[in-house]
Amino acid sequence: MSLPSFDPTGVARINPAQIENILACGMTPPHLKAIARAMRDYGIGLFFLPQTSEPLSDTDFAEAKAFIAIVGDDRACAMGPEAFDDATLQRLIKNSVGVSIMSCDFNASIYGHLSHMAGMQLTGATVIETRPEMEDVWLAYIRSVSKTVPIILCTPDPDRLGKDGTRWGCA
Repeated sequence: MSLPSFDPTGVARINPAQIENILACGMTPPHLKAIARAMRDYGIGLFFLPQTSEPLSDTDFAEAKAFIAIVGDDRACAMGPEAFDDATLQRLIKNSVGVSIMSCDFNASIYGHLSHMAGMQLTGATVIETRPEMEDVWLAYIRSVSKTVPIILCTPDPDRLGKDGTRWGCA
């Protein structure tokens, strides 16, 4: 079984056989299976940006007609937008059909919906994986980049959203 590889910028190089292996593996988390299905069904690209990652290039964006970007700000210490290349973050957000701030357990349906929308509309989608204390920082940053991009906030704070008991909502 061959495994996906990531170059230093976090661009996934995954071939169709690897995608099928990811989908068939019983240990693949549901949120990653949702992304893999969109990669298979729509040919979207996957960008994974860990903290302090290198900027994405024009070539990276050109190769991915549509994409899902995972911004990994959920290590032991979330550092917010300052931990990432600003030009890359702005380009991701401006080219996204929607952005999710995920500060709670992974919600496979959010990853699936965003990946599906990016594939159907041949555009991008961005998921920012962070910690609860950085929710407001990310919300302010996203709004400073785009006043109109839809934001889905997935939070563990029961008082923050979801009067019906859900832990996510649109911000």
